[in-house]
Amino acid sequence: MFATRLIRAGELIIAERPTVLASKKVSPEPSFNDAALAALSDGARASFMALADSCSPELSHPLLGRIAINSFDSGPMTDDEDTLVEFAATYITLSRANHDCVGNANYQWLKTRWCGQFFAKRDIPAGEEITVSYTFALTQAERHAALKERYSCECLCKTCSDATPEDVRRSDQQRKMVAHVRDALQSALYSSLCPTVSEESLQRVLEHAQEEGMMISYATIAFLASRMLTKREGPVVALKWLKVARQAYVTTLGKEAWEVSQVDKHGWFLTTVLRSRGAVYSWP
Repeated sequence: MFATRLIRAGELIIAERPTVLASKKVSPEPSFNDAALAALSDGARASFMALADSCSPELSHPLLGRIAINSFDSGPMTDDEDTLVEFAATYITLSRANHDCVGNANYQWLKTRWCGQFFAKRDIPAGEEITVSYTFALTQAERHAALKERYSCECLCKTCSDATPEDVRRSDQQRKMVAHVRDALQSALYSSLCPTVSEESLQRVLEHAQEEGMMISYATIAFLASRMLTKREGPVVALKWLKVARQAYVTTLGKEAWEVSQVDKHGWFLTTVLRSRGAVYSWP
């Protein structure tokens, strides 16, 4: 999958409804899976069967083998008994995107439209391959192990192929730092203790997250920082960080994402507080 023109950061690249949407606990019964394949149209079945198949003996059925290595998360959703069930969606086009440890696109499942979407995480020039990350493991070694376990393949992505040993060491350190700060801020929401991290330090962490393509972590850190800074610095500073979070979430997940609605709730609250003090602020 390649860009035929310049795609701007935050642009919706493609939206597609799944060809097969199945619980991650799919039935092992061959008759059930045979019926599921037979229910597809001839064209959809041919395209689905053209996808790569798993070589795992436990997933010998052609339906299960293709779901195992071509699907994206699309849940959880509730069943008839209101029980949360994890689903996996397999697509004719989206499932053909290759992996890169710093992919230039992000996958998002939008339940309200019943489709999967790719959003550009950065500007993608014409001719560049559109890639997504198959795993969010932190270090290169962990990512390579995850790819080997699930897909039985070696990582040959451009990011890893072009990296020197020093690049790998630096990248691993940056990813660990981003994850540490994100988790510390998350824990602080449920604690009376407030992290003493400075705005300057937070900004450096965001730069690391952007360099590593960790844009959801980027947005989450900005959002959590806003919550923390509301108590420490007041609503004006908090609103500044909240706007950074909103822009990052919209760019990575789209305006209709649940995360954007949560940011908007806090944005409206902060602007209401500021207006009550006579200040002129708007949201978003």
